[in-house]
Amino acid sequence: MVADEQSNEPSTDTVATGANTGFRGGDIANIGVANQGPVRNADPNGVPGGTGVRPAPLPSSVSDADLSERPRIECDEDSLRNFFPEEAQERGLTGMRVRVRVSVDASGAITRAQSMEDPGFGLGRAAERAVMNGCRASTPRARDGRAVATITTFRLNFELE
Repeated sequence: MVADEQSNEPSTDTVATGANTGFRGGDIANIGVANQGPVRNADPNGVPGGTGVRPAPLPSSVSDADLSERPRIECDEDSLRNFFPEEAQERGLTGMRVRVRVSVDASGAITRAQSMEDPGFGLGRAAERAVMNGCRASTPRARDGRAVATITTFRLNFELE
């Protein structure tokens, strides 16, 4: 919270008393009312010279059940080959599946990928990197048609040819 000191004169200091639960600070007149309007309902994250209006909150994530259109996640197969872990390749592991929790924002950008299971050999971390760098998503839409953010699950298959 940012506020400029109004007075350093100790004789003007008073203590507010009473049952006004809506008071948030500032100078008090001798009749018990706030003198300084800009301090009322101040946001603790304010900035000097601010307008007193908080930015709009980020859109919250909408569950898959409340979507009219789930995000479709598509991955570039050639790009995915670059993420196949060397350790798994050396062991000849193929056909390995990793479930990934994917956060998609309202513009359809993938903002986070988190492996929900890790079969080992670096596949869990590789799946996260692959989804973040080799995949794209369509825009998720709420039942009313507006673009929204959501979290969905996606199964990534690691296969050697």
